[in-house]
Amino acid sequence: MEFKEKIKLFRTLHDQNNPLMLPNAWDASSAKIFERNDFQAIGTTSAGIAATLGYPDGEKIPLELMLNSISNISKNTKLPVSADIEGGYAANIFDLRKILNELEKFEVVGINIEDGRGTYLREINEQKVILDFIKAYSPHLFINARIDSFWLDIGDLKDRIKDVIVRAEEYKKSGADCIFIPGVKDIETIKVLRENIELPINLLQSENLNSMQNIKTLKIERVSLGSSAFRNILTNLDKISSTFKQGKLLHSNGNLTYQDLNLLMD
Repeated sequence: MEFKEKIKLFRTLHDQNNPLMLPNAWDASSAKIFERNDFQAIGTTSAGIAATLGYPDGEKIPLELMLNSISNISKNTKLPVSADIEGGYAANIFDLRKILNELEKFEVVGINIEDGRGTYLREINEQKVILDFIKAYSPHLFINARIDSFWLDIGDLKDRIKDVIVRAEEYKKSGADCIFIPGVKDIETIKVLRENIELPINLLQSENLNSMQNIKTLKIERVSLGSSAFRNILTNLDKISSTFKQGKLLHSNGNLTYQDLNLLMD
C-alpha cells in the first residue's frame, strides 16, 4: 500500500461502523503478529519500546533509539502505523521538526502526543503551540492528542472532567484529529466526555470496554491496548522463568514452532 493510501485509510478508520481496535507494537515481531491477526492498523507503545531497550517510560530513552524502533516497526508491516512520541522529545520547535521529518521518512501516518509532563500538565496554550506547529508542518499526520488529567489523577473528578473537555476543544482548534484520554474507566464519566467532545475519542481497553457492542454503545471510535500486551508477555515470561528454574517441563503445546517463527519474520 502506498503511503498516501495509508494516510487516507487511517483517517477513515476513525469514521466507520465499528470502532478501531488499535494494538500497540514494540518491535518487528509484535507488529507482524498483530498484522497476522488482521488488525486494520498498528500503534506503537513508548513504554514497551523503552523497556525492551532497558529504559523506563517517560522520554528516558534516547530519541535516536525510539526513532529506530518506530522505523523498524513501520518497515516490518504493511499496515498504517501511528507512533507514540510521548510529549514530543523536543526542547524546542526546531527539534520537533527533525522528529517529524524522520517520521515521514518512516511513512508513519499518525502520532500520539501528550500534555502530561510527569506529575503535571503542560499549560493549554503551550500545548496548542506544539499542535499548531505539527499541523502546519506535517498536515498529513493524524494527530491523536492525549490529555493526561485522568492518567495523572490531577484534581477531583469534576475538575478532571471539566479540564479534559476544555482541553479537547482547544486542541481541536489547533488541529487535533482525535482525543486520547487514558485512565478513564468509569462508564458514567465516559458518557459525559462523549457528550461534550466533538472529535473522535480514543480510550485504553479496560474492564468496562470489554466487548465490541459495549464500545459501540458508548460511541467510542478508537480503543488501544497501550502497553498491556507487552506487560502481559513479561508476566508470562516471569512465570516461565519460575517454572524452568524449578526444573519443571515447559509445555509448548500451541506455541509458535521454530519454523513458524522464521516464516513470520521472513
